[in-house]
Amino acid sequence: MKFVRKHWSNILIILVIILLTIPQTRTEIQIFVNRLLASTPAKIEVENQKKITSYYWPLEDPYGRRKNLEHSKNKVVFMNYWATWCPPCIAEMPDLEKLYQQYEDQVDFYFVTNDDPEKVRNF
Repeated sequence: MKFVRKHWSNILIILVIILLTIPQTRTEIQIFVNRLLASTPAKIEVENQKKITSYYWPLEDPYGRRKNLEHSKNKVVFMNYWATWCPPCIAEMPDLEKLYQQYEDQVDFYFVTNDDPEKVRNF
């Protein structure tokens, strides 16, 4: 028992290192840390917002239907680059879902990835 009391911080560090080497626990730990340390982005003032000049950007939804940004001309666009394997991307998804629920009729949301469409649908 004296050993544990004396070396508890070293034991904890070794335990964390072991957990970080296991892919299933590493991802969960990374997601937790990202949620814990993430900050809310600052709002960009209207005069500093950029307008899209070219709306031709071919995109494909998870079901293989082709789309482009022409549909979003003169609208507010939220574009997020993400991946199913990316811990910070996974960590931000609950907040992005809330954002979508709040502004779904006022903003066109695009989530851009090059992941396999089947993975995206399951995600």
